[in-house]
Amino acid sequence: MAHVCKLPSLQPLWQFSMPLGETWEMGLWGIDEHTGSLRPVLPHENVVYAYPPLFAPQNGVLKFTLKAVGMGTVEMLGRNEKGGDWSKAVITVATPNMPPAEGPDEEQLPGDIDYRVYQNYIDNVESGTYEPDTNLFIVKHVDGSTVSLNYSMILSSVKAAKSPNTGPKFVFIGLTGYILSRTIRKILPLQYTEATTPNLAAMVLEVEEVIANNANLAKAAIAFLTIVKTFAMAGSAMRNAAPKWKATPSARAGAATAEGASAFKAVPHGQTPQTLGRVIASRVVESAQMAKEAAGKGIPLAPSPSWINRILAAVKPLGLAPRQSAEVIEAATTAAGYKFGPRALIEGSTIVITSARMGANNFIIAIRPDGSIIRGTATIEFGAHLGSAAKVTEVVLHP
Repeated sequence: MAHVCKLPSLQPLWQFSMPLGETWEMGLWGIDEHTGSLRPVLPHENVVYAYPPLFAPQNGVLKFTLKAVGMGTVEMLGRNEKGGDWSKAVITVATPNMPPAEGPDEEQLPGDIDYRVYQNYIDNVESGTYEPDTNLFIVKHVDGSTVSLNYSMILSSVKAAKSPNTGPKFVFIGLTGYILSRTIRKILPLQYTEATTPNLAAMVLEVEEVIANNANLAKAAIAFLTIVKTFAMAGSAMRNAAPKWKATPSARAGAATAEGASAFKAVPHGQTPQTLGRVIASRVVESAQMAKEAAGKGIPLAPSPSWINRILAAVKPLGLAPRQSAEVIEAATTAAGYKFGPRALIEGSTIVITSARMGANNFIIAIRPDGSIIRGTATIEFGAHLGSAAKVTEVVLHP
């Protein structure tokens, strides 16, 4: 029988654990005329990945490299060309040791670990939005959190890496390494490139191309772009193929395109979302005061809608674009004497206005890309560790 070992030691390993992101030099020891030529075989590549051996066995040892790419346990066999298994090892990828939660806002991480496989790595994203006029680039991560990133900086860094003689001075070709941002609880690369952040790189390059080449919609008329993944693969295919993203522009309210006018209506002439919100709030307050006075006089009244329902009832018929509806609702909420929390994103590009209270079963207002406005509840979390956006989970919408 042959056995698995971690080089340079030849001690047999039947069951062992390796931290996520680490790469080990391994060996299959005991290869002879009885075993035949062996190779490491895994049932899948979701937990560890075995790089193909570069050289033939020497002194009965086949050297290969093993990388921990995901949490879990997997069985690795040493199998020959006839399908015979001559060794077995059970590998568990363990939770890595991370710096303590308290410390400086940013901390350099050890350089011998591939942090790109960590769940809180900045590139593990599932969707995003970009607003050209504000340069606001918000991405939603696989863990449910949303983070606001610097679109221009990422784009400049990615393009400079593609063309070494161009770009800002902070870009250094070959610069590698990672930092932990305690502010947003994410791991960041020292340099954004197609290798270190393939998803973010593809997203910003796609956005740039859509803005530059869209023949029907000028940049000034784009309210925001929704960015979703259109190509994703797992295992070795993922390591050899670049992800593909599609950015879809949405017209600003009142902007015209080659196909015709936008489906959204403009804010009434002479108003802004903020002034319109204050007008709506004044009507809500006045209506509530009249109801209170009538109740004091003993006048029977039908059940009165809540203040937020009154605001939504006034905003919905306006037919505004999602972002402008959100601004009007937030302005009306503030003018009515109430507070709201940071915005969040769900379903890729649905804007969520959150309650000012954190915790479970707090109310939210969801504004979908088609302009529809829906109340709901969710578990809400926000704070400095999440940046400028809130995190919402356990979302329930009530049409």
